[in-house]
Amino acid sequence: MFRHLHWASHPLPKHSTILPNEEKWPIIIFSHGLGGHGETYTQIVLDLASFGYVVVCPEHQDRSSSYAKTFQGHVLTYQRPPDIPYLQPEVSEFRQTFLTQRVNEIRNLITNLKECKHNNQSELVIHILNNINISQLCIAGHSFGAATAIKVAQSYKNEHPSNTIPIISGLWLLDIWSTCLDSEVLNKGVQDIPICSVLSEQFAQGNICIHISCNTFDIAEHI
Repeated sequence: MFRHLHWASHPLPKHSTILPNEEKWPIIIFSHGLGGHGETYTQIVLDLASFGYVVVCPEHQDRSSSYAKTFQGHVLTYQRPPDIPYLQPEVSEFRQTFLTQRVNEIRNLITNLKECKHNNQSELVIHILNNINISQLCIAGHSFGAATAIKVAQSYKNEHPSNTIPIISGLWLLDIWSTCLDSEVLNKGVQDIPICSVLSEQFAQGNICIHISCNTFDIAEHI
């Protein structure tokens, strides 16, 4: 059954070298959705990287992943929601602690990237980290990950209400799941930075429309 894999090759062979680049590379942090993990979106992030981005896919440890493992070796599996109505107030209340942890994880990741902490990484990873442009940072995500991106941007804006959002230069939202966001977050939206929101046809089927206010257009999700 797996015989054909014998002829497959990895797009980045072991001990590969990085082509020289006059400018440092922009960076994308991609947050996975419910039931996903750090490797779920491999094809998407490979495509993004092919355009010259360094893409980082954190594996969230909020128990929204199908599988995750901490640095201490603890295995974390998906935590199912309780038997509650699938309505925004109930769902957003249940997912609040998940979102808080996700935001903290991404903010800690950004801090480490800014300080270029290597933590005994390989020579290749160190070379990449030394050549990223943290001032060109995009936060991206799918579904619950897209909602996470909104919350991350808002968390920085809350600290700098009179200025543009520092660090983050854009958001990319794929099939944003807005049901997990409370009304305050939805009404506040995200200002001052470019946003690209993509809804696939399959995800957009439904008859309920929730809008997130932003600086250029409304992000509408049909659920």
